[in-house]
Order: sequence, then C-alpha cells, then structure tokens
Amino acid sequence: MATESGAPVDRIRSHWWWRPGWSYGRRCHTWRITFAERPEVHRLVSRYQSAMLSLLGFDLAPLESLHLTVQDVGFTDEVGEDEANAVVDLVQRHLAGTRPPEITLRGIVITEETVALPVLPTHALDSLREVVRGAAAEVLGAERVPAPPEGPARLSIAYANSDVNPVFVRALVSDLDLEPVSVPVDSVSSLVLHRDHQMYEWDKLATVRLG
Repeated sequence: MATESGAPVDRIRSHWWWRPGWSYGRRCHTWRITFAERPEVHRLVSRYQSAMLSLLGFDLAPLESLHLTVQDVGFTDEVGEDEANAVVDLVQRHLAGTRPPEITLRGIVITEETVALPVLPTHALDSLREVVRGAAAEVLGAERVPAPPEGPARLSIAYANSDVNPVFVRALVSDLDLEPVSVPVDSVSSLVLHRDHQMYEWDKLATVRLG
C-alpha cells in the first residue's frame, strides 16, 4: 500500500498537527461531500474499521463525519457569512441540472497520516471542484481562495494520532477482499468546520443538490 506517488509509506505520523492558519477554536468555511444518508458506505467502512479495532495509534472516523474534501473557502474570521452564502447561491446556479457523477470506493490505501478508501474514477470530482472553486473566486476574488485539495480524492476512515509502523496496518487490512461500493454524488454541502477535538466536526450552512 502506497502513497499518492506510488511509493510505499515507511512511516505514519499524527494527522492532527496544526496546518498553517489553523488553531484551536478557529473555524473554516469549506465544501465537502458527506455520507450521512449512505448506509452502504457505512457498512463498507465499518468492515474495514472492525479489522483495525486492535490497532493502537489511530482515531477511527465516526460514520457521521465521513467526507470527501471539495474546496475550502476561507476561515470564518476572514470570510463573512454573507460571502459564504453568495458562494452557495452561485454553486446552486451552476449545478442546476448537472448530472450527478458516480464514484466507486474500492480497496484501501495507507498514506503518511491516514487509512483511506480511494475514489474511482480518479478524476470523478474534478468538475465539481472546479465549479465550487470558480464560485468562490467570483465572490471573493481568486487571490483569496485557498489552494485546491492536493492529490486524488479519498475517503479517510482512520486518522493517525501518533507515529505508527505501517507494517501493522497492512497486516490487518491488506488481506480483506471486500466488494466495492458505488454511489452517486447527488449533493455537496457548505460547512463551517473545525478540528478542535481530533476529529472533523461541522455545522452545515447549506446543501446543494445535483440533478
């Protein structure tokens, strides 16, 4: 199991270090695809997580907080709620009548900070990300929009909270042969997100439906 570049990871580190700009108590306007109404995804994730219950050094992602990152818009002390709502209006306008893409969650990947399910096809979310990023740039100006997510989309199911030897992770999950799950991406949500408690938590600002 490999990094996004294809090279096997030889070290896993904690995911919960403070990225630039982040601090305890700070919130961010962001767009995510959530899976609260996808029991088929919950079942798949639960199978993998059950295999990891004896593994120390990881926080298993609560099923209600499973998500795929689309695009950050900005911290709430830099982007006002009126601006965030204006982005919602534009995204809603641009996605009206758009056919929902279908994604497949298949296999497992171990990264330097997470255990995740790859999203296939690899570029399935590119158009959606471009719509949200374009709407944010139109409202805020391109120079205020945070960088897009790095690498291919993946659904994180466990986050490292300390240094872990990936050998132990591979031993528990690499032999699992689970059926892939395919779901349509029929909505995307604007969230006010924080990570104060070593998990991703949010309040929902709006949900935009596709199709």
